[in-house]
Amino acid sequence: MQFIYYFILVLFFILHSFFAATKIKKKAHQFVLPTTFRLFYNSQSAVLLLLAGWLYLQIDHTVLFEFYGREILGWSLIAIGSVLGYISFSSYNTAEFLGFAEENELTNLSVDGMNKYVRHPLYFATLILLLGGFFIAANFEYLGFMILSIIYLIVGTLLEEKKLIVTFGQEYLDYKKNVPMIIPNFFIK
Repeated sequence: MQFIYYFILVLFFILHSFFAATKIKKKAHQFVLPTTFRLFYNSQSAVLLLLAGWLYLQIDHTVLFEFYGREILGWSLIAIGSVLGYISFSSYNTAEFLGFAEENELTNLSVDGMNKYVRHPLYFATLILLLGGFFIAANFEYLGFMILSIIYLIVGTLLEEKKLIVTFGQEYLDYKKNVPMIIPNFFIK
């Protein structure tokens, strides 16, 4: 069961990056509407994550560590990550993100809000959520999920940054020099 669980997680990460690739999007847009492709992309992601979640629940877990306040710490991190995710997500068009509206070409580099302190604020929020989940679950299978997710976030960020450099050129390279990738620097003026 654990092998299938990890296989589904790895499949999710591979397909997520594959379908996010510019070449694949352009090819798909020749055959289907961009919104249809985005809905497909989000749907297959949701199905694989739900399947992984279901498999996770079928596995017998052993708690790796225990300390007073472990779950309180976990839920606190989940709350912080959720608030940071909400703040970070507010600069996105939700309908476009979910595939209910056509994607607009990026024309301006957003360096306001959380982007002033970190280039990928949603990924930072995701790291906080993952860490919170680990303190709550505190088991080997979640640790594996967290490690795979962090590797994916780093690889996905590097792939995304290649696209952003192509889109924004020197403006993004300058931004990249001054603002950290995933862990924010709140002392940037």
